Amino acid sequence: MYGSLSVAQLFGRFSSNAAVYGVSLVITRAGWILLLPIYWTRLSPEDYGIIGIAAAIQMFLNPVLSLGLYDAVQRFYFDWAENERRRRVAALWIIALAWSAVVCGTLLAAGDALFGRIYTQVPFFPYLAATVATAFFANFMQFPLATLRMRERAGLYGILNVASFASQAAITIALVIVYDQGVAGYLWGVAANAAVWAIVAVALMAKETTLSFRLSDAREPLRYALPTVPLAILDGLSSLLDRYFLDKHVGLRDIGLYNLGNQFGTAFSMFNVMMKTSWMPFLYRVVAERSDAPSIVSRFAVYYLTVLAVVALGVALLAKDLIDILGDPRYAGAYAYVPAFVLLYYIQAIAAAMGRGMDLAKKTALWPLVAMVSIVTAIVALSLLVPAWGAQGAVAALVIAAGVRVTTQVALSVHYYPRPLRLGQLVLMWGIALAAFWLGCTVPWPGLWSSIAGKTAIIAIAAVALARVGFGAAAFAAVLARLSSARAKQG
Repeated sequence: MYGSLSVAQLFGRFSSNAAVYGVSLVITRAGWILLLPIYWTRLSPEDYGIIGIAAAIQMFLNPVLSLGLYDAVQRFYFDWAENERRRRVAALWIIALAWSAVVCGTLLAAGDALFGRIYTQVPFFPYLAATVATAFFANFMQFPLATLRMRERAGLYGILNVASFASQAAITIALVIVYDQGVAGYLWGVAANAAVWAIVAVALMAKETTLSFRLSDAREPLRYALPTVPLAILDGLSSLLDRYFLDKHVGLRDIGLYNLGNQFGTAFSMFNVMMKTSWMPFLYRVVAERSDAPSIVSRFAVYYLTVLAVVALGVALLAKDLIDILGDPRYAGAYAYVPAFVLLYYIQAIAAAMGRGMDLAKKTALWPLVAMVSIVTAIVALSLLVPAWGAQGAVAALVIAAGVRVTTQVALSVHYYPRPLRLGQLVLMWGIALAAFWLGCTVPWPGLWSSIAGKTAIIAIAAVALARVGFGAAAFAAVLARLSSARAKQG
């Protein structure tokens, strides 16, 4: 199908899917923000420090438990004949779940001794044990979500995301607010919700798979995925590193503000997830079906980063006003971390947009090198900056490590899957975004609403300039012509 589409039609297909994914992600992120004042009535900044450390452990476990196999499903889905897909997906799913059971069972048995050596401020029981349970049950949903993405069933994917958020909110609010179980109630509520959705995942996979499979059905995807397992482990380990150093040098209150700053930063990351959810199946299908795939990949990577530059600018500037509106002075210090986390997640978006190449060429042997370079940089930077600057040093170290990682990943990706990078276009675009951020931060706004209005105007002007650079003069002029035509018809 993609082989016969024009560039404009391809962009329409990609952007329409991304928009559908985006609706569900915006709903869940907006819901999270609206629920914050409710949670804040019972949870302290110290409690958010515990949640932050628990979240780091789940980030570590999620890729480790999957063995990279749901990524393999996405990469091979259109290479498999249609009559093979049910049994091949089933084989990979069963292998991933069996591995997950072994790892999580071991952690629950030995977790107190293991994690007690890593984190001194947060006991394994009950807090981190709940996180291990969450990671185990959450792994069930990875495969059905991967197949939905590949089949471009964005609507159902979005419905599942919103429903999962709603059920988690209901369970956690009941435990934290109604039954006054505090942070332990929150973490066990998240685990209970994951268990409920694991049952849903089994029902979904019953329609997508068959028990009539052979282990040989998993041989080729395993050869592709297993070299990425060290990468997953190293990536997961890197998600623990900042909390490890913070636990040794910073109190739980500061860790809590750091975690909340990260959570507001993920308001931008949400849009990256939205784009990436559509981006990965789009890339694999373009590579499978088009002879001009390198040119398409190069051009659309710039489109991807242009859209996200506008979003990153908006979140970095307006998050302070949002925190002021929420109004709890205990959490006002969270904004100090938000712009740096937005930068961190934008750098990760660069890796998603421009760092695909080893997987496109099906040559993943050097994937672990990417993570090794990143993790060594992170350890050195964290060991130097956290003792000196505390939590601010931690996020600075993560930004440095992300920059080293994306440089390595993009270089390897272009080596294995050559295409132009369009760096001149990107540098100009990033310069515009940084100038707009500097202006929004330095203007002495007289009040909250004037700050919101003024920053919104800066973002709108910057968005036009970014679109002109990122999409090119011809595409920008075409969009303006269509808008003028639409207005004329309405008139």
